Amino acid sequence: MDQGYKILFCDDIDIVADFYENSWSPAPFKKNREWLNWMMYSNPHVKIGTPPIIIAMSNDVLVGHLMAYPSLMWIAGKSFEFAWIHNLYVSPEHRRNKIGTSLMDFAADVFGTVIGSGQSSTTDIIQNKYAWSTISQQIQYETILPSKSLVSDGSKPSLYRISRRLIAMIWGECIRGLKKRNIAIHRRDSFSSGVESLWDTIKNSDIIVSDRSRDALMWRFSKHPYYKYDIYEAEDNSGNIAAYVVVRYFENTCIIVDYLSVKDIKFLISLILKICHDAKNKNCLRVVFNGLSILMANALSSCGFIKTSSGQFFRMHPSSVLSFSNSLIQFTAFDSDIDR
Repeated sequence: MDQGYKILFCDDIDIVADFYENSWSPAPFKKNREWLNWMMYSNPHVKIGTPPIIIAMSNDVLVGHLMAYPSLMWIAGKSFEFAWIHNLYVSPEHRRNKIGTSLMDFAADVFGTVIGSGQSSTTDIIQNKYAWSTISQQIQYETILPSKSLVSDGSKPSLYRISRRLIAMIWGECIRGLKKRNIAIHRRDSFSSGVESLWDTIKNSDIIVSDRSRDALMWRFSKHPYYKYDIYEAEDNSGNIAAYVVVRYFENTCIIVDYLSVKDIKFLISLILKICHDAKNKNCLRVVFNGLSILMANALSSCGFIKTSSGQFFRMHPSSVLSFSNSLIQFTAFDSDIDR
């Protein structure tokens, strides 16, 4: 990188907000001062002196940006610091100066382990060029809910496409119709205190998962400045929380954003069935999950979901100190895509 650039953490909301409004046009999702306050000062993992925004400066002008969302990764009952990185952007006139690479290397130097997902074409090129290790491709599962508009949505789909949609729709409805729903489920706007006990169980198991403490969940979902999330919790026979699933509605799609569950898959299946039922009542056309989790993949398949394509990967910086067994990883949109 040219010596005229400086890489540093930034906690100046005015500078970053101005960059979003005037230089990064349009930003990939809604960002404003309220969002920045939430990200910088409410996030339970952000430490003083290391805000989650890394910038490149040239002559006192912000020309590059990277989000580095810190968290704790739990592996075999032990926690390790790391950071998710995303939303890399360099002003067009300053590209081809290795600023993007320098921003990601800076994050790796600070946090030890950094993981990226949701790659833009630029990020994908950089990660491939500099030998980022691929943990796994993201999995994507979806189900199509009964709707005439989806079969013929105004786009003049081919007979083949209409047939695929009809088959997926009928398959999902038939499979879900066979499932029994005899587990207590509650839809909430916030998390019950019982979620903390569920987290204590999961973090000390063999699952590789980032922090799902109630404080982290409340910050991420209940206190989000402009997104509204629906939280579904399932109870076991003793009244303990055995699983939760978080969803968000976007246009005509219900997005499964996050989950946590004991290994008994029946609780997760019951939650997915309830979510599909509610999404259909809200006139949604589909329910979608993106992430990496064998337990969730099995539950979704059991509920008639179909695996579809995803061009995104979970990748780790080459200097990262952690290693993973893919069969034990649980990554969701909670981790990989902080705003969507």
